[in-house]
Amino acid sequence: MSVNLSNLGQIVMASAGTGSGNMSISCPTLAASRAISIDDPLSDCKLSLSRKNSVAAATNVTRTLNVNESDSIQLVSAAAARVLTLPAVATSAGCRFRFVIQVAGANTVTIRCPAGTLQGVVTTGAAGAANHVVALNQADLVFAVNQSLGAWSEFYCDGTYYYVSGASGIAVGFTTA
Repeated sequence: MSVNLSNLGQIVMASAGTGSGNMSISCPTLAASRAISIDDPLSDCKLSLSRKNSVAAATNVTRTLNVNESDSIQLVSAAAARVLTLPAVATSAGCRFRFVIQVAGANTVTIRCPAGTLQGVVTTGAAGAANHVVALNQADLVFAVNQSLGAWSEFYCDGTYYYVSGASGIAVGFTTA
C-alpha cells in the first residue's frame, strides 16, 4: 500500500505482510508540527506517528520567531535582557510556542505579541500562595527578574489572538504590558 501525503511534501510507503500484521513506514522528514494517523476499522489496524518537539536555545537578545518554529520549545537565559517576538497572528493560526527559563538572572525576558493580541492567564507565586496574571488585549508577557528555573509560558494562535498559559514559582513571576 502506498499513501501520498502531499501536504508533507513526500511519499510514505507502507506494506503489510499477508496475515502477519506487520507494517513498515518510512517518514524521515515528518515536520515537527505534523502527525499521521491511520485507522482501518475493517482490519483493527491502527497506526499513529508523530515527531517530538524541537528544542532550541533562545540566545539572541532580540529575535523574531517564525511559523516554522511552531511546536518548538525555546530554552531562555535571563543572563541578559531578552525580547522574543512571535510572528504575525494572521499567518500563525495553529501555531504553538513554548518558552522555558533555563538560566536564571537579574534580567527580564519579554515575549512580544502583535499589539492587542495577547489573551490568557498565567499562574505566579510561591507554593501555597498562587496568584494569577490576566492578559486581556495586551502585547507583552514579561518574565520577572530572578525568575525560577523551569518557569514557562506557552502561546497558541487562532489567527486572531495569541492565548497564553504559564507558571512561575516566584511571588510576582509575570507582568503584562
